[in-house]
Amino acid sequence: MALMDPTDLFGALVRGAFATKPHKRGKKALRYLTGRGSGSFLTAGTMLTAAGVAWGLYDTWQSSQGGQPAAGGQWGGGTPPASAPIPTPGGPAGPAAGGPPPIPGAAAPQGSGPGADIPPAVRRVVQLTISAARADGALGEQERTTILEHAQAIGAGAIVQAELDRTTMLSEIASGVTDPKEKEEMYVLAFSIVRADENVTGAERIYLAQLAANLGLDGATVARLEQDAASRIDGQDEPR
Repeated sequence: MALMDPTDLFGALVRGAFATKPHKRGKKALRYLTGRGSGSFLTAGTMLTAAGVAWGLYDTWQSSQGGQPAAGGQWGGGTPPASAPIPTPGGPAGPAAGGPPPIPGAAAPQGSGPGADIPPAVRRVVQLTISAARADGALGEQERTTILEHAQAIGAGAIVQAELDRTTMLSEIASGVTDPKEKEEMYVLAFSIVRADENVTGAERIYLAQLAANLGLDGATVARLEQDAASRIDGQDEPR
């Protein structure tokens, strides 16, 4: 069984978040975020590259322990076994500690239950996408159902359900991110999701301002990122 790729998880989340946004701008934003052509969000992908590294470290460690991926994805829609912890910065690492080395700049996951042990960089992608999707308030039942259905289709239902059932503070999502490029890409991701509607609401603008503050992005940087992302989104081919 092929292991789940972080970009598959990201794509499923974004498609789910955009399924209830029928506007032309939303379709263009979806194409920008999930496409792989010139100017696509996925072509540079520092954030998703970090997620891929984290996923690969877990896979390598799991394989060395003789573990086999379950049906429905790397974790079969659930969490790794209790005997397969993922070390985090500040904790033991290396072969003697029974796990792969920590991911530079990755924050330790909080809590327990489904998704608690997934690599921090991967978990951050899930959290930020869901957070941006509910930037204007709580997700509607249709939005929740659609996002979950897309996640379940790739075997990540339990991971995404756990994040849908909790409210993750922006300070937690941004915690541990030190790479300036990754900070910018996190903002671009959130902005692209928020902008998918015809207008950015006051609540969404407040959300973006709070995200920028938690990421340490100044006003000039935010304006540049938004202008560039908007240009790339609007420059996508007309949706059919």
